[in-house]
Amino acid sequence: MGDWEPVLGIINALVRQALRAKATRVEVHLEHFEDTARITVTDNGAGIDQDELAIMRTRLNQPLREELAKYYGVLAGRSVGDSLSIVGMMTDRVDIHSAVGQETEVHVHLHFK
Repeated sequence: MGDWEPVLGIINALVRQALRAKATRVEVHLEHFEDTARITVTDNGAGIDQDELAIMRTRLNQPLREELAKYYGVLAGRSVGDSLSIVGMMTDRVDIHSAVGQETEVHVHLHFK
């Protein structure tokens, strides 16, 4: 994997989201291989109610836009527009688990060409 900018942008966006949820602990786990990466971000923030969780899942699972990944990688971690949708356009799959008053866990799967 050559260009780390998209990965760092995704991590930054997810950590920002956790901090907005008043998390006092955020854990980031990154595994990278030759052409794939998995990112897991877990936090102890306020949690997410089921309606908001459904909206977040939609935003995080946008169609993959490989041709824009490098550009979006720079924007993803910054507070511009809808960073969750930007993250969604850069990933193959995102799974998110949470409930009000419980920790949130986000799993991101990326494939690099």
